[in-house]
Amino acid sequence: TYGISRDVTARHEAQEQVAHFAEELSSINRQMHADLVLAGEMQDSLLPREYPVFSGDGDPERSAIRFAHVYRPAGKVGGDLLCIERLTDTKAGAFICDAIGHGVRSALLTALVYSLFHELAPRAQDPAHLLQQLNQRLRKMMEAAPDIVFATACYATVDHETGELAWASAGHPPPDILCSKSGALEHTDPDHVPVGPALVLLPNSEYKTTQRVLAPGNRVIMVTDGFPETHNPEGEEYGEERLCAQLQHHASTAPQEMLNNVLADAESFRGDAPLEDDMCALCMELAHINS
Repeated sequence: TYGISRDVTARHEAQEQVAHFAEELSSINRQMHADLVLAGEMQDSLLPREYPVFSGDGDPERSAIRFAHVYRPAGKVGGDLLCIERLTDTKAGAFICDAIGHGVRSALLTALVYSLFHELAPRAQDPAHLLQQLNQRLRKMMEAAPDIVFATACYATVDHETGELAWASAGHPPPDILCSKSGALEHTDPDHVPVGPALVLLPNSEYKTTQRVLAPGNRVIMVTDGFPETHNPEGEEYGEERLCAQLQHHASTAPQEMLNNVLADAESFRGDAPLEDDMCALCMELAHINS
């Protein structure tokens, strides 16, 4: 009788260690997923839940300015942001922002922007002045950041007493003006209007306010680049032309229905292709002028 023995203690210890590491990694991944879900829920809570109402009886259906928005993040958290603020009894402000990327870092930047915007907007109602103040505050906060972060933004105000629209841009496409009655769209070319540098990039950025008078039924449309840059499975881009055509096609519907339809068309176009960037759009409609 004879036998062969082999010491497998080291192998067993290695297998146990691998199993332990795998469980630790799985636990960390579960915690990260839970944290991202929570962060996404918190970020979602920053979106407008109720819009300002500009009517004598507080009825949103009779508000002199009507609002709508859509937002679709590319992941659990996003890098797009929109804010709507009541500035005075006759004036509202709408702000849209697109931080570089769409992950956690971008979400943290948009959270900072959200807090600063709502602090500054009531005191800095001129759009250019607000962007300047926002840029200075963000620059100071991000001085110690190891990586470059920045965000494009556009801020517009509408006064229903005068019909005046005022807006300024920080590296973001200017707003488009859509007539809900005729469907006519005034697509603003960024190459022919003043657009300042993106937020955080430069310490003393200068911005310029552009003004014009809206007619009743005019809608101010602002979007982030996730809409036109959405791709279908063949790699074709949704594009500005299709986006504008969809806005015109649904111009006669209510503002929220219009944006819902545009978002549905963009997602139908995308099909099963991955969503590579957040999609965000907002609308302010001058329903009538109170003189």
